[in-house]
This record gives sequence, structure tokens and C-alpha cells, in this order.
Amino acid sequence: MKNLFKILMCSAVFFLAAACSKDITGDDSSTTGGGITYKSCSDTEEVSAEAQNVTVTITSEGAWSAKSSATRIASIKEGTESGEAGTHDIILEFAANTTDFNRNVTLSVTVGGKTITLCRFTQLSESLKGTDANVNKNYTTPILDEFYLWNEDFRELTLDYNQAYDDFVNNTLSSMTTNILDGHWENGKRQYIYSYIQRYSASSASAALAEFTRAGKTPVSGYGFYAEPAILDYSGSYYFLINWVYPDSPAAVAGLKRGDIIGKVNGTVINESNVENIFYDYFYYYPTVGTKTTFSICDYDFNTSKPSYGADADVELTATSYYETPVIYSTVFSSKEDPNIKIGYMVYNSFESEYDDDVAKVFETFREEGINNIILDLRYNGGGAVSSARMIASALAGANGGTSGNEKVFEYYRRNDERMEKMGLDKDNYETYESEPFDVSVATKYGFDLDNIYVIATVNTASASELIINSLRGIDVPVKIVGTTTNGKNVGMEVMSFGPVDGYTYVFAPISFQSYNAKGESNYSNGFEPDVLADYSMYVPNDWGLNEPMLAEALNDLHKSKTTSKVKQTIQANKRCFTPVKMKHSRFDNPLRNNMFMVLDEPVKE
Repeated sequence: MKNLFKILMCSAVFFLAAACSKDITGDDSSTTGGGITYKSCSDTEEVSAEAQNVTVTITSEGAWSAKSSATRIASIKEGTESGEAGTHDIILEFAANTTDFNRNVTLSVTVGGKTITLCRFTQLSESLKGTDANVNKNYTTPILDEFYLWNEDFRELTLDYNQAYDDFVNNTLSSMTTNILDGHWENGKRQYIYSYIQRYSASSASAALAEFTRAGKTPVSGYGFYAEPAILDYSGSYYFLINWVYPDSPAAVAGLKRGDIIGKVNGTVINESNVENIFYDYFYYYPTVGTKTTFSICDYDFNTSKPSYGADADVELTATSYYETPVIYSTVFSSKEDPNIKIGYMVYNSFESEYDDDVAKVFETFREEGINNIILDLRYNGGGAVSSARMIASALAGANGGTSGNEKVFEYYRRNDERMEKMGLDKDNYETYESEPFDVSVATKYGFDLDNIYVIATVNTASASELIINSLRGIDVPVKIVGTTTNGKNVGMEVMSFGPVDGYTYVFAPISFQSYNAKGESNYSNGFEPDVLADYSMYVPNDWGLNEPMLAEALNDLHKSKTTSKVKQTIQANKRCFTPVKMKHSRFDNPLRNNMFMVLDEPVKE
């Protein structure tokens, strides 16, 4: 194993899943309906990475026009994009896929005013079959053999090395039945595995690997907001909803806020055929400094399902450098019912150790304001650096975390049986496991004496976020959850890098340990259930503050004023539904970008 970097520990969860589409059923001899009686393609097809033309033959009952959902991936050759009734060829001109991920494009046809999907093409990433087989056999497999939490069961598998490097990991580990903790499950089905692998070219490897060292804050270039593609009010109309805006970013300076609805980008109205293309062109890649884009913010009438644009609807943003701090919003509320109640509220989106000083500044403000209750909003927080989770948990625990020299256990770690034996640890006795204590120095400097701790949570609340809940409950510090059931990730990764292999560097993070609290509890693989159920996941978000319904639910429960109508009024005002449109790739679901790591003491041996 060559040039391995340090082992690191990671907490990961994916916000967005595979892209959805409304594919019609059928194969190359099917009757598709909707005016198309024959098509030569299946509902889904794979094409290789090189530039090429792909021909789809159709028989139409009337005049027709074809459309590609992403012209930058595959455009329709001029002269084959429309025709009259009869049999015709549609020629898709695929550009070479030089990215490190597969790309999707949908070919649709409109006949007589009705649009149907002919085929969804997946263009594979750059073909390196020989390299992939080498990586799978000589690098990935030995790492799983040594570090994977279920390594003994992995050794019993018959392995197919002739797969793409990421497919090998996903397909192999998904095929196992004993590793149920490696992945998020819904309705008895594993939605995805947590273990992941990522490949980087020589030109991008050093920048990507710098993510792991967390040596300091690194600015990014862009506009400074996260927007979710969605269909509003089940009307079929597509928009982007702003979920949060980074402080001091171009979007923040321009006055954009959570809950704003983007209906146009550079004057183009968002619709089903272009939403994926717009997402990748304007929301996936970081634009270079100086790039200008106009976002049109609309008022949406939920009675008529129609947008309207005012005189100030168009907001031109110029990409600049800014810092994506995980501290999105914080404030202190003083209770009108009881002046002695002061509540600190912080929206925290990921555990990034290089931004611990931002968290510390918020905690210093909370101490100055004399808060005695806290609401930690982790609804978008998929995990991150355990060191940051330990810092926050220690502050919340205060004196309950122990005293210097007599600290209580924050977390125990259990690794696979073979490693436990080599370390001289009893795998059946959690009290012998490696452990980390609460940090009483943090409690002394930033800690609180709290009457109530609330966590706002959703299925996106995972790993290090759940670790805070479990660790505090392990020392009998009560935590109340408002929202929906959390993700259920009670395992973590040790992340390692290998390469270069044929010019590529790989970062691999297999699940390698399970975490336990001071009581030896790790029984939340199905997620923590909420104490106060508040599901507004399908509502257009309100801006942060008292009109945000999940926060209102927490404040309502804290005051125990069940008869108040304030929360009901807030909920009713916010009852505006949407359906998310999920993209296969997002800057915010990339584990190497969205999740943070803790460097362990010993480097991996070469």
C-alpha cells in the first residue's frame, strides 16, 4: 500500500439521493403510448465516457419534437430534433465525460402536447477498467480486510474486481447481510451505504486531501447559499428554494434569505427539462471569482399556483471568496412569559473543527447574555469532526461532564474483533474499549448551567449530531428532540488515502468502528425518535427566527403553554407544500466536502 496518508475519523450522511425521473416502461420492442408506438432504446441505457453519437429510432403517430435534459452532456444533432408522423432517427451527440462521476441525461419527446420520457442515459465516468481492477484487488480489498468493522464476513465473499472502483465498494458491501449498520435504512430497505471511496486526478488531489488536515479555514468562491430544487404546491412548476445563506457571502450582502423562491436563473424559467442542467451549471460547481449570475426571486401564490415577479425580483450576484462557516444563525430569546428564562438558539450545519472558534464566539455571547436554556438546530447536520462534537457536548454538559482528573466518558470506540484482540481489549466489555472523556476545560471556559437542552432534528441529523445526544444522555443530561426521527448512524470511519495509481489518488473511508456512550448504549441505529413530533419537511421554509415552525414548536414545549395559538398560527402561515427534486450529485452531499475528520495519533503504515 503506497503513500498512505493519516487515518482520520469521519461522520457522513448524504442529503440527496439518486435523481428521479418519470420513465415510461418498455424495451426496444415496446409500445410506449403517448403517440409513440415504437422506440429502439430501453427505459435506461448506459453509454461509455468517450465522445460519441447515439441513435434512437422512434415511430410517432403525429408531429413530434425531442428534447435533451442536459445539452452540455448530450445535445440533439441538428435536423433530428423534430419531425412528422412516421419512423425517424434522433441522434444524441454525447460530449466526453472527463469527470469523476457518472452523468445522467434524459431524452424526452412531445407529441400532440403530451411529453413522455423515452430513455434515461447514464454516461459512465472516464473508463479505467484496468486501473479499477488493480485498485479493487490490491488497494481497496486489503483495507477492508484489515479495517472494515465486519472484516471477517467480508473475507468470505467471492469478489468481482472487474467493476468501476466505486461500484466495487457499493455493490460488494451492499451485498452483505451482517453489516446492517453500514447504511441508512427505510421501510426495510438499505437506501445507501455509509462507506465511500472517491478518486481524484493529480491536479485536484492535493486540494481535496487538504480537506482532511483541517489546518485552517479555507475560503471558497461562489454566491453563498444552498438552494434545493423542488416542485411547488404539486403544480408541476419547478423552482429552487433557499434553505440557508452563509453569513458575509454575496447572497447575504444582497439580502437573500432562507425561504426565498428562485423562479429564473439568468432569465431562464426553471422547468422539468432544464432543472438538472441548471442545477449542475449554477449550483453544483463553484463559480470562479467575478462570475455574474442573475437569480429572479418570485412571490408564489399558493391559491393560484402562479409566480409573480416584482420590480426588484432580479438579483445579480458576483461570485467572491467567502467562508462557509457551519454557524448559519444564532440569537438569544428572552421569554415574555418569564423574564428569568433566556434561550440561546444556534443553527449549526456541520461539525468543522477549523470553525470551532465561530462556535466559541456564539457560546461566549450566550454566557454574557446569561442563557439558561439552549436550542441547538441540527436539522441539516449530517455529522463531522468528533472533536467538534466533543467540544459542543462538553459545553452543554457543563459541570455534569466531571472534574479535572475525574472526567466522565464522552464516547467509547469498538473496532472489529481482530483489531480489538491485537489492542488487548475485551470486545465483550465496553468499559475496556478506547474512550474519550468530556473536556472539562471547555466546560470551564464556555460551559453552561442549563435547565433545558433541545435539539431540532430530522432524518438529515446524523452521526456526530446523534453522538451529542447519545453522549449527554449517557451521563444523565436530558436532551429533548423536536422534529422527526434522526438518521441512525452510530458508526464511523477511519479515512485513508492511497496512490497515486496511474495518476489518480484515492480516498477511502470504510466503516471501521461503532460508538457507545458512558452507559455502553449504542442502540440508535434506527434513529432517535422525537420527543415532540414536528414534521415540516415538505413545507417551504420560513426564515430563521420566531416564525420558523420547528423552532416555534421547541419554544412552545419549553414554555409548556400547550393552549397557546402562536405555534398553530405559525404553522398555518407556513403550510405551503413542495416536492423535492433530488439530484444525484450535490456539493453538499459529497462526503469529502460536507463531512469533517479527526486526525488520529498514528499514521497508516506504508
